[in-house]
Amino acid sequence: MKESGKKQPRQLKPISTAKAVVIYVVCAALIVGMLVGNYFADTYRELITVYLSGSGTVTTAESEALCLEIEEEGMVLLQNKDGALPLKSGAAVSVFGQDSVDFVYGGAGSGSVDTSKAANLKQALEKSGFQVNPALWDFYLTGPGKDYRKSVPDETGKGDFAVNEVPAGVYTQSVKDSFAQYGDAAIVCIGRSGGESSDIPTQPLASGYRYLELDKDELDLLSMACERFDTVVLVLNSNNTLELGFLDDPAYANVKACLWCGGVGQEGIYAIGKALAGEVNPSGRLVDTYAYDSLSAPSAANLGDYSITNSTVTNGGKYLVYAEGIYVGYRYFDSFGVEVQYPFGYGLSYTQFEVTCGAVSCDGSSVCVPVTVTNTGADYAGKEVVQVYAAPPQSGMKKEFRRLTGFAKTKLLAPGESQNMTITFPAKSMASYQESTSSWIVEKGEYAILVGNSSASAGVAGVLRVEADAVIARFSPVCPLRQELAELTRPDDVIERLTEEWRRQAQRKGIVPVLFAPEEERRAEYPADPLDGIAAEIAERLTEEEMTALLMGEITKGQAEQLTLMQKAMLVCGRVKDGGAEVIGNASVTVPGAAGETTCALEERHGVPAIAMADGPAGLRLMRSYDVDRASGKIYSQGLIAALEGGFFAQKHVHENADTYYMYATGIPVGTLLAQTWNPELLERVGAMIGGG
Repeated sequence: MKESGKKQPRQLKPISTAKAVVIYVVCAALIVGMLVGNYFADTYRELITVYLSGSGTVTTAESEALCLEIEEEGMVLLQNKDGALPLKSGAAVSVFGQDSVDFVYGGAGSGSVDTSKAANLKQALEKSGFQVNPALWDFYLTGPGKDYRKSVPDETGKGDFAVNEVPAGVYTQSVKDSFAQYGDAAIVCIGRSGGESSDIPTQPLASGYRYLELDKDELDLLSMACERFDTVVLVLNSNNTLELGFLDDPAYANVKACLWCGGVGQEGIYAIGKALAGEVNPSGRLVDTYAYDSLSAPSAANLGDYSITNSTVTNGGKYLVYAEGIYVGYRYFDSFGVEVQYPFGYGLSYTQFEVTCGAVSCDGSSVCVPVTVTNTGADYAGKEVVQVYAAPPQSGMKKEFRRLTGFAKTKLLAPGESQNMTITFPAKSMASYQESTSSWIVEKGEYAILVGNSSASAGVAGVLRVEADAVIARFSPVCPLRQELAELTRPDDVIERLTEEWRRQAQRKGIVPVLFAPEEERRAEYPADPLDGIAAEIAERLTEEEMTALLMGEITKGQAEQLTLMQKAMLVCGRVKDGGAEVIGNASVTVPGAAGETTCALEERHGVPAIAMADGPAGLRLMRSYDVDRASGKIYSQGLIAALEGGFFAQKHVHENADTYYMYATGIPVGTLLAQTWNPELLERVGAMIGGG
């Protein structure tokens, strides 16, 4: 007889010893990871979640300077005809585009940046000595142009992508008359943003144009600038690659320069003024390929909204097919012979560089490429990025035509100054993954070592000959394929033509192949960690059912041991709402504003404190202020909606006998800018800034 009001326990199927061992090992690893995370979170708690009582400095001078340096080294000069940039000192300029007063500092949702303390473009330009047309600026800010602003969907996916540039007919005659007084140059700003919950649309918008191309109003804006100004500078304030084929059109011949600045963070906007004035020489290089057609990449063909028809999982019924395989980005465009406008690794400078290569050498574990870089210009100091690519043999496994294997950025070189560098990369960079054996293999054949300052400009610097297949690393498949994937295959005729080209180039240079015998990587030996024992002890107390629940995140109430099943699930999955809802969205109580956290319930009894979750590219999302009860030390939390956008939607509550604390964070430029610095040392400093070290 069933007891009223109580559920009968489920009948569980026994699992095999092998599965139990796998589950045990994985659970132990999860517990180790959690314990390590807890240790560092607790150790650096004050550095990560700095809170200041009352109003004060939002960020330190050091972090502000670092954010500015990121932009200086990450912005990319795409075009500079007739030496249009830098502009003359004190130039009187007119700044066009609604984006000029509605600049993209970050992204939307998890990529958002608090801009309350950030400078605007006018302030940045004036700080670098430019005179900015006030009539045109006010036209966009408070005049007829104020009614036009770009938009993207919100965090929940509601809303539309729209450009909303000011139509040419809206410009008043008085604004047009102001161009003459500020006619040294027109600076035209084009902005695009994006965010979570919505992919960039590939279909035309309501305007009839795709989001990643300039629409009619933007082209009309450029035409107006070209008609009235001899020098037009295009500033791309976009986190996405755009179609820029119009720059080749004679109708826009007066667009002399094009500078990509991306999402600038809180300080990066000052770098734009410094670059236009010549105080800074742009040294960023693209980490994307700018194709004439944004839909020409195979990934675009598979992008869409695809649903699993019989899925009952909340927020888990969507899928995409990654049919491009290894042919992603430049690996596709290079291997398939598709013409592009600006290749991967591309970027101009106000000066010129010469790169000479020494003899390529190797041992069993790595390849060394010595280079000398000289600033051959006469007027400007600058930095160059030397890129090394390998063109693998095309026998055996399918491979791309070339792949980036190493790079190095010079110091700031004065005119006539040189720097010697050695770029070293591991043998594994030349390996290909063989799915049938779960191994990384350097296949036999000849590998060209190409050196240049973009994927398209790289020339042969050496040739390595591998006489037998070499296994570099061996693994066991965790998720073996259950069905055949219809992946993209390269056109053999294109690869054969490109391979023959580098062979002829090597022959003309008299390059003799160097024997290369790659060795299998040695697995690193790490000293014993006491956390391993703690994790093993906790895992010993778990039954097979509990280990399965811990691994899979199954949440079942009513279990009672030293660690309940609910506690174990929260240890791995984080704090959960009543009813077993998902963790993300249940805002943190230990760090107000964070996207979520692991449970606090285990700290007192087991010494495992809660860990606040990062919120995507926004990092540790923080509310600007929160209240703490003086008597209990309890933090008053207002939930998910109140935590969004730094507390913008929070309702103001007055808590008696409570202290108010304030939290501040640094708005770092977007990830693309970080990558486009090609400067690992700079990025290490960014990491140290975030971690407080």
